[in-house]
Amino acid sequence: RAFGDFQKLTADLPGEPLFETIPDFHNTTSRLAALKDAIQADPLGRVKEVQKEIDWYLSREADCHLVVDYLKSGELPLLGSGKIPKRVTHNDTKLNNVLLDERTGRALCVIDLDTTMPGSAIYDFGDMIRTATSPAAEDEKDISKVTMRMFMFEALVQGYVSSAKSFLT
Repeated sequence: RAFGDFQKLTADLPGEPLFETIPDFHNTTSRLAALKDAIQADPLGRVKEVQKEIDWYLSREADCHLVVDYLKSGELPLLGSGKIPKRVTHNDTKLNNVLLDERTGRALCVIDLDTTMPGSAIYDFGDMIRTATSPAAEDEKDISKVTMRMFMFEALVQGYVSSAKSFLT
């Protein structure tokens, strides 16, 4: 709910768009190019160990540019006249970036605003799902610990949409 409130409160900020503090942070086209460069360089000789994962990502190459292109054009062809508008996005939507009331446990505000910049609500929502639905740390080496907790996903959807439904298109 806190991140939905953050986006709702910033949805109609007047004036010039925010500065892009980390260029291409969510630019999946640039990220794919960097991945291909890393695969080609293979500096630690581990490409063979993760070839299955590499093949999975590369098989989705045609989709990597979609959100980036839709944000640039403002059009979402898959939905006819739909649009993906640029919004103010937090870009670090981890639960530890929400200040909570010690007594009630309710969200007071979103903190750690250094990565706030123009983007898509898709970025913030997706990153929140990625970081909050697995009980494992982001850098967990034992992938058997990395799981998707659907009850967390459902709670995040419910909370986010309860705040964001008024401005989402």
